[in-house]
Amino acid sequence: MDLSLAIALGITLVIAILLIVFNDIPNEKLNYQKHLQSVSFTPDYMATITDLQHRLSILQLEKYSQLIEQRLVPMLKFDIASATGEPLKIGQSKIGGYCDSPMAKSLSNNSFLLQINCHDLYLSMDKTSFDASKNQQFFIQNELFRDGILYFFLDKDKMEKEKQNFVEVQYYPSLTDLATCKKQKTISTKDSYVIHFVSALSLPDAHTQWVRETFVNFEQEGYYKLINTENCNQISGYPQSITQYFDFNPKDKLLLLQLENIDMINQLPKWSRIYVFVDRQKAQAKDFSELTSYMQQFE
Repeated sequence: MDLSLAIALGITLVIAILLIVFNDIPNEKLNYQKHLQSVSFTPDYMATITDLQHRLSILQLEKYSQLIEQRLVPMLKFDIASATGEPLKIGQSKIGGYCDSPMAKSLSNNSFLLQINCHDLYLSMDKTSFDASKNQQFFIQNELFRDGILYFFLDKDKMEKEKQNFVEVQYYPSLTDLATCKKQKTISTKDSYVIHFVSALSLPDAHTQWVRETFVNFEQEGYYKLINTENCNQISGYPQSITQYFDFNPKDKLLLLQLENIDMINQLPKWSRIYVFVDRQKAQAKDFSELTSYMQQFE
């Protein structure tokens, strides 16, 4: 066979193979996207490794299982609901209304947002979720969140104008002398709403560099489906959809609060989310004097 003919045939074969490969990519992407449309999870959060593995199988992402498991961090999700039946107990975790402060004293010039009974957090730390993670050390520390109460206050003017560093947090170690304080400014004088916690597993935001470098382009949509949740309220874990912290490192910072606008309170800007971060060493020392907080609004 003439050498030039052989070269031409070789080039033709290579081109044919490339055309087949590149023609298959759009089809593969289209088929995968069509598959994702039929996928939904209930509940929409993961509590165990079994949950994770089941969802990875459905999303056809099993080959990334080890890489994903290495980044799991436990968190506490929380729901907010109207109180039913008996009135709320003094010191109960709640949002809105009046805070329960030591000796019913006003604690801040800012507006009360919510209070968290730390024992509620401790009781909600499901050992199954905790042990599932290889990064337990990045969770909220048991010795900190076992007793006492955390208060969150908002500087509403600063929140609306600057959208950062507008949250104040105070910690009180005991619940024995608490009483409802109607002298304290609050975001809502209406009824308080109950906060319920549940253990879950957290993964990095879908916009992180790690996701972009790890997953094939269209498989990133599957990863987003894996971590997407309607209820974005959480404590600890990775923050979701915050520009300043896309590549958040849980070794350094603790996500003290991620809170979405709540219709029943209706005092935050529409389609907004509040994030509060504290250095881990500061949290360990129960020092909340230096926080970083942001409000992010979504179109």
